[in-house]
Amino acid sequence: MKTEQLTEVFVKQVGARKDGHAYLVPSESEASLFVALEGETLTIARVTRLEVSDALLSVDTAKGERFVLAAEDVRAVKIDRGENIRRERSAGFGK
Repeated sequence: MKTEQLTEVFVKQVGARKDGHAYLVPSESEASLFVALEGETLTIARVTRLEVSDALLSVDTAKGERFVLAAEDVRAVKIDRGENIRRERSAGFGK
């Protein structure tokens, strides 16, 4: 994906706010990137920040991870704007 396309998706679809060269994802939205690798697809879930510099992207996640990748390797963006997106996730046990 071209950087212009990706930033347009983040601004218009995810609602990201531009901060210098970075785009900050609001807490009411959640975005995942699907990245094409040799023979497999890498999913980068819960993106909180996307920084664009030339053809490279720096992607930060809610887990504190940072990925640096080529913009052209991004194939799709998954967007979720449901209620309470970034709430604490439980282990699945009820009270």
